[in-house]
Amino acid sequence: METARNPKLATVRALGVTGGALGLLVWLYGVWAIAAGGMAFQLPGDQLSMISAGLVAGLVVNIVAIHAASRAEVEPEPAAAYLALACLVDWIVFRFFWIIPGPLLLGGVLFAWFGRSPDGSKPSRLGV
Repeated sequence: METARNPKLATVRALGVTGGALGLLVWLYGVWAIAAGGMAFQLPGDQLSMISAGLVAGLVVNIVAIHAASRAEVEPEPAAAYLALACLVDWIVFRFFWIIPGPLLLGGVLFAWFGRSPDGSKPSRLGV
């Protein structure tokens, strides 16, 4: 049995995938800043390892965000949780540059959270 497409959850896919992709671009800029900017030679060892761990976390959560957004029509609640996690980790890791992917991921979280179950048995949290 095929269910009708929920426009809110289709919006989650668009916002989440776009936010995750922009998060990956911000991650790429961070890698470039360390490699090309000579930042790796100017930081003490403990700060460099913390920044490197943050970049790895940023890479992982943005890939997870893209995957969760693409699965939002099937599993909206876990998609909302993964997008919220990606939004939080992006805010911690990227600070100022969170302005770019952050609102898109937050929008994806809200649309996924207020969406409805895939079989249509559970109404949306907005009552719509």
